[in-house]
Amino acid sequence: MRTHHTIKEAADRLHISEQRVRTLCREGTLEAEKIGATWLISADSLNHYGLTRAHQVAEDHPLYALSDAETVAHPSRKPIALSFFSGAMGLDLGIEQAGFDIRLACEVDKYCRQTIALKADLRRRREAAERAVRPIVVAPVTAEEQREQDEANDRVEEHHDPVGRVIAA
Repeated sequence: MRTHHTIKEAADRLHISEQRVRTLCREGTLEAEKIGATWLISADSLNHYGLTRAHQVAEDHPLYALSDAETVAHPSRKPIALSFFSGAMGLDLGIEQAGFDIRLACEVDKYCRQTIALKADLRRRREAAERAVRPIVVAPVTAEEQREQDEANDRVEEHHDPVGRVIAA
């Protein structure tokens, strides 16, 4: 068994970039020795790091940094997705349902673009309708209040046209 690994070997084993491995070596997170321009990383240190960090998610990644409750409470904090070669946006709808905010859908096919525009228009109309629907609170009305309202509605008011003639309402 080897006692040391190169940067490329370590990156392949840990499934991270070579640059990230170099950073871990410089920080001292991985036990490594720099010989000339080459880093040699201890196999034991590499195994230890892999065992202790492999189950963790990237804390700085926006998708994993938010819990579901935070995403629902602050929809502006949803992870952002850009869609290229969108087609009819089937995949995009699934990504959106997974909690992403689709900011761009890009497609060269004119029929797909028409579908995208139609879906966007339908979404805007649906959201406007959802905002417009408000619950109506009906307060109880007494018989006296109802009589007063009926009398007010029955009164004929006079309206005048610009010349001054009386127009009955």
